[in-house]
Amino acid sequence: NELIYKFPDNAYFYETKGEILLSFGYSNDAVKFFERSLTINPSNDYIRINIIQQLYNKMQNKNDAKKILDELNKIKIKIDENSNLLKIMSRAYEVLNKKDLMYICLSKIEANQGNINEALKYIKYAQEITNDKNLLIKIKKIENKLNKAINE
Repeated sequence: NELIYKFPDNAYFYETKGEILLSFGYSNDAVKFFERSLTINPSNDYIRINIIQQLYNKMQNKNDAKKILDELNKIKIKIDENSNLLKIMSRAYEVLNKKDLMYICLSKIEANQGNINEALKYIKYAQEITNDKNLLIKIKKIENKLNKAINE
């Protein structure tokens, strides 16, 4: 607390206090300090992921799901390669009743785990239920990539 008081523009001290609070189970308070850290250093994906995880743990409604997706859109790392973030994203899409996007996430999770046939099943589900032409193009690209992986 003294360091935060002395150096109120140092994002690291807010991050550290958030980590300490989180480790003692004070997740709501931790998120406040993480958010303050992000106002100083908005490019800190580690803190943003911590916030996303806390939002996910308490997700109860569509507004919570939208907040999670908003935060995920701010991350600069490749989400497609991170099965944990894809799981969070798929659940948020499920809450928002966007099953086509949920299935795409599930497909990517399976692909990351090397389960190409399962990934193809999910991508087919997405293809069957979507009406979005742009999404169909994206689905076709994913399907082609998965089929190529099978043939390698």
